[in-house]
Formats: sequence, C-alpha cells, structure tokens
Amino acid sequence: MRTELLAATLIFFSPCQALANGQIDVDTGEFSATDRIAPAPRALALGVEGVALASDGSSASANPAGLTAIRRIEISATLAGTMREQESRFFDRAARDELYATALTEAQLVLPMPTYRGGLVFSLGYHQARPAQRTSIFDGFNTTRPAEFGDGPSREFERARWRGGPSAFIVAGAVDLSPRTTVGLALDVWRGEEERSRRFELGFVDDDSPDAPAEIVLEDGYTIEHTGFGFRAGIMIRAAGPLRIGATIEAPFDLKRKGSFNTTTTMFDPQGNELDRQSERFDVDETIRLPWSISAGAALHVGRLLLLSADGRFSDFPRMEYAVPDSTIWPSLTDDPPYRVGLEAGGGAELIVPGTTLRARAGYRFVRPPYLRETSLSGRHRFSAGAGWIIDGAFSLDVAALRETSDVEQFESVYTASSTRTRFVIGTAYRF
Repeated sequence: MRTELLAATLIFFSPCQALANGQIDVDTGEFSATDRIAPAPRALALGVEGVALASDGSSASANPAGLTAIRRIEISATLAGTMREQESRFFDRAARDELYATALTEAQLVLPMPTYRGGLVFSLGYHQARPAQRTSIFDGFNTTRPAEFGDGPSREFERARWRGGPSAFIVAGAVDLSPRTTVGLALDVWRGEEERSRRFELGFVDDDSPDAPAEIVLEDGYTIEHTGFGFRAGIMIRAAGPLRIGATIEAPFDLKRKGSFNTTTTMFDPQGNELDRQSERFDVDETIRLPWSISAGAALHVGRLLLLSADGRFSDFPRMEYAVPDSTIWPSLTDDPPYRVGLEAGGGAELIVPGTTLRARAGYRFVRPPYLRETSLSGRHRFSAGAGWIIDGAFSLDVAALRETSDVEQFESVYTASSTRTRFVIGTAYRF
C-alpha cells in the first residue's frame, strides 16, 4: 500500500505529469524566443530591440547590419539588475516566484576594418540570456488532491532554487553593399550550466488516526549543460536622410540540455517515524527547438533634436523534446501542443537636450509570448525610460529602467498568474 501511495503522489505532483497531458508551455525562463529584453540601455529605454538603431556593439544582438555605423574600435559593457515577482494559483494551490539578480549581461569588442569605400566591421561579444538566480516558494494548503488521500486539505511546502543558465558568445560582421544598404551576419554559440534544487513536503490536517496517510518529503536536484548554435542575418537601409529601416531574420536552432537528475523520496507516519525511502539517479536529455523569427523596425530623425524609433517581432512557437532514459516514473515525450505564434512591438522617443550631450528617452512595448491557444493572456506591458551622456566624443554612459506587468489565465481559470518585473541597466562604451 505504501508503494502505491508513493507512486501516485510522485505522478500527481511531478511537473512531467503536466507535460504528458500537454498542459504546460515550454518554460525557458528569461531565455525565450519572444520574451527578450533589449541588450543595451538605449534600446531598452526606447521600448525597442534596436533593429533599426545603429549606436554601439549591441547591434550584433538586434541587427548585425548596424555595426557599420561604428567607425572606431569600441569596447562596451552592460550591467543589469532584475527583480521579478509572480503570484500564481493552480487549482487551490497558490505559489510565489521571486527572481533577484545582478550581472554583467553584455560585453562587446567592435573592430572596424580599413577600406577604400564603405564600411567593413567585425565584432566579438557576450550575452547572458537568463539572470543568475531564481527562487520559487509555496507554503500553504491545497484542497485539490487525489481521492486516495481522503477529504481533508493537504499541507504543502515547496522551495525551488535555480542558478545559472545559458549564455551566448557572439561573432558578427557587417559590410556596406552601397552607400544606402548594409548587411550583417551573426553566429551565437550558446553555452552554460544550470543547477536546480527542490524540497517538497506533503502532509495532511486532521489526520490523527492510525490509518492516516503518510507524510512525504521529496528532495531533488539536477545539473544541466546547455549547448547550441544560433544564426542571424540583418539588413539596414538608409531610405532617406532622416529615415533608417532595418530587418532581421533568425534561423531556428536546437538548444540541447544534457545532465543528470537525482531524487530522494521519504515517507513518514504521523508521529514522524520513517516508513520508506527511495532514491533514484538518471541522465536527462532535453532539446528545446527554438523557432524562426522575423523583426522589422524604423528610426526617424525629426530635426536635430528628436529621434523616433519603433520595431516589432513575429515568431513561430517553440517545441520541446524530453527524454529520461531508464526511468519508470518520468516519461520520454515530445511536447508539441497547439501554441499561438509570438508577437511583440514597441516604440519610443529620444530627445537631445539643446546645448548639451544629454539625451532623455522613454518608450513602451507590448509582448505576447507563444502561450497555448487555451490561454487568456493580457500580454506583457513594458514601460521604460532612460538617459544617456556622451563625454568628449569618445566615452558614453547610458542608464535605463523598465517596469513590466502581465496577467495569465489557463484552462478556464484552473491556472492564473500575475507578475511584475523591474529592470535597471547601466551601460558604457569607449571608442578609440
């Protein structure tokens, strides 16, 4: 009896049960095909990715064709701090997800090459896709659980921690095909280790009889190594003196996730005596198939003091292949539910303060990630602002902040979530 109860509990409370039912979207955290944050403070403050901006080495991430606007050797870096809080409810089970991270998220070296005509530029860069640490906490009661556990609510506690994630090393180049047209190519080499640990405690209230269900403690952890190669091509057209148009196409690629998983499940009677303990270790082999996407944008100078910029992205939905060899509880599967495509768009304005090198910026962006078609999603609304200074024509300093809110409802209110995210970014660039 204890063995059957243990198996039922593992299946009911494991995330793979949701995967097997096709009721979970591919969770790639901060690394998502349609939930990306602009790599540089200027673009972030304007509410754009920077598809039509050509200002610094971050162009390699948004549109590598913008690199030819850099005529001198440049070194740039970006430091970002992220605070994200989410409250969710699945049936009657409420949880809180928190993320606090500060890290060097971008670094670039841009090398313009001497040419007789036009421009030829190469760059090397680094991009951190996911903040370094995330914590999810639940401590409360759940009134929805399997019939095998009786009529009373369960007492649950769960704490999960994530650390690390994928980062990309970017090699890019751009060349002027004509005075008005530039093309660029970029290759992203994805690498990085991720660690997760989780402790889950399941007990029951008002169950003091000798036949009361056992209390269960589940502890698990895994280590995953990410590998993958992404490819991106872009074009920049100077349609007229004050107008610049850009477009980027990203090819689909596979993000491989391989590692090991360890889990230990212990059962206790109501008096705290250990009844049973089971441990298991196995290898994990996952593939997240990130889709193709198309971006387009424009930047318009209005006089000498005002810049208007806007861009948008259209993306197919991601797919996931999940395999746990030699496991009887965790199934192997291909997750391909009916997702919607991802869409996002935004824009903003940059004003140069007359007589100074100070620039003030503000923008807005709407993001609809590729959730399941059954999902009611208000979208992610990002409001942003920032400022920039140029010192002696060689050194620049930029700051930006954004505030993002979203609400999600899935499976006819079975799952609901509300989240807020705040991000502060400071970036510097030096050209010599």
